[in-house]
Parts: sequence; structure tokens; C-alpha cells
Amino acid sequence: MIKFFRKIRQKLLSENKFGKYILYAIGEIALVMIGILLALQVNNWNDAKNSKISEQKILSEIRNGIWRDLSDFEGNVYSNKKAINAGEYFINYISKNEVSLDSLNFYYPSLFGDYSPVINKSGYESLKSSGLKTISDDSLRFQIVELYDYYYTIIENNTAEQAEELAFANYSGLIKKLLPFMEFDNTGQIISASKPLLDIHDQKELISYLQLVKNRREIVLKRYKKVIENMKKLSIRIDKHLGKYIPPQKLEEYLGTYQKLNSENLLDNGFLSITIENNYILAYSSLLETNRSYYMIAPDEFESLILLNDQGDKLKLKFERDEANVVSGITIFVSNMTIKFKKIR
Repeated sequence: MIKFFRKIRQKLLSENKFGKYILYAIGEIALVMIGILLALQVNNWNDAKNSKISEQKILSEIRNGIWRDLSDFEGNVYSNKKAINAGEYFINYISKNEVSLDSLNFYYPSLFGDYSPVINKSGYESLKSSGLKTISDDSLRFQIVELYDYYYTIIENNTAEQAEELAFANYSGLIKKLLPFMEFDNTGQIISASKPLLDIHDQKELISYLQLVKNRREIVLKRYKKVIENMKKLSIRIDKHLGKYIPPQKLEEYLGTYQKLNSENLLDNGFLSITIENNYILAYSSLLETNRSYYMIAPDEFESLILLNDQGDKLKLKFERDEANVVSGITIFVSNMTIKFKKIR
């Protein structure tokens, strides 16, 4: 091709056709410029495509991390509420000498439990490594940074302060003053208890500290409520940005109460209630000690969902349909067994 153009230039020059030669030279330069511009445009298209792919990958990772954090946070919310009730029970146990073995065994393990969050920051770290500008939407980028650098920091700081107070309570000897009035077996169960005959100073000191821990937990719960609210908002915002937002009306057919079936396919005592919040499904189970939500990751088909429990374990969940293609039940796959539920309303 280069030889071809060179021959044309030489022919024009040998024939003294300078006007045509100039026009030809201009045309050749124009062709080169057009080629360069096209190459730049193709390169820009490729860069834009790669940036879009990188953005989608990071946003999906952030969103999945948020859902795992939601499960962990709600587990901590439940545990802190239980610990608050434990504190109230032990205040009554000390001040009113109320003794109940069942209540003592139920509340004692929660009394000074340290329920610190395990935050998944891998998606956010990937974003910082690739550059915050990877997120094309300015307000979405700000919302992500705000969650990780502001709201998550609040939770981490509050739970760290709580842990320090609980450590002091555990090792200061305050709670040990109750141990002479309780007898434990080899499994840690309380098998007998008597009225805690403490002197007035010890009683006031212990009640004061139990109240302090209770107040700290209530503050932490308020922080969790605010952070969880912002986590859900960001999750929905990311879904919309990725084009994966699911309108709530599309989930309505899954709503209802599902009753557990035993091995003979007869109705059992366990229930599973399915509700929706914004664009994702929540499951509340009567089989669990907690009655909190379990977040499910739903693909477009909605036929095979993933249930995240409070430990972050993934349990496969599938909606069953009858011959008329109407949702009729749920199957949950746990290890090597399955738990079946029938929709009753």
C-alpha cells in the first residue's frame, strides 16, 4: 500500500502536476488523520467498555458485601436486645432476689457478650485500589464513601467502646461476686441458684454497672438502626445503577405463610413467613430462636434463591410451583438434607 501511494506521488511530480500533487498530499494527510482519529475513538470505546465492566464488577462486590453485613448487623441487633433483657433480669435478680433457673440459664450467656461486627470491606478496598472515579455516578460514589468511611466507622467505634466496658466488667470481679450463689455443671449450665446476699455497697456497684452496660447497648442499637437504614438505601441504589432493580410488585406472588412438612409430608409446627422490603425478599422463621430477617439474593428468574443466615452461611432455597405454575411451597437445602414448606396462605 505504501509503494502504491509513493508511485502516485512520483508520477505526479515527474509530470509537473504540482496542483494535483498538493491536492493528493492534502488528501493523504487527511486519510492519515482520519485513521488516527478512528484509532483513538476505538481506543476510547474500549476504555469506556472496560471501565463499565470494572464499575459493574466492583459495585456487585460492594452490594454482596452489604448484604452479608446486613445479616451480621441484624444478628448483632438481636443479640444486643437479648443482652439488654439479660441486664434487666440480673438487676431484678440482685435487687429483688428473684430466682428462676430457666431464666438464669437463658440470660447468663448473653449478659456480657461482645457482639462486634464483622464488616466485609473487600468491595470498597477494590474501589479504592482502582480509583474512586471508577464509579461514574458522583452521588452514588459519595453514598458508598459515606457508608464505609462514616457510618461503618461509627459502628466500629461504638462497639469498640462497648467491648472495653464489657472487658472491665468481666475482669473487675463485679460479676464474680454473683458466682458463689450459682452452681454450674460440666456443660456450663446453672443447676442451682440462691438469692444473692450481697452487702449494700456491692449490690449498688453491680447494679450501677449493669445499668451502664445496658445503656451502652441501647446507644449501639440506635447506631445500628441508622446504619442499617443507609445500607439498605445504598443496596437499592446500586441495584438501580446496575439495572437489576426488581419492582416489589414482581415479588408479590412469593408473599405468604409457609408451613413446614414432616418426613411424611404432613404439616408440622414450623412456619416460614415471606415478606418484601423494597426490592428484596425477607424470610422470618418460627424454627429459629431469632425472629429476624434473613436476606436472600434473588437472580432474575426468582426460582433459586440464596438464603444468608447470621453466620454468613449460604443456604439454597427454591420456590416450588404447582401444575398451574403458581407458587405452592419452598424447599431449603441444608447440608445433606432438605426442609420442605407448603404455602398455606
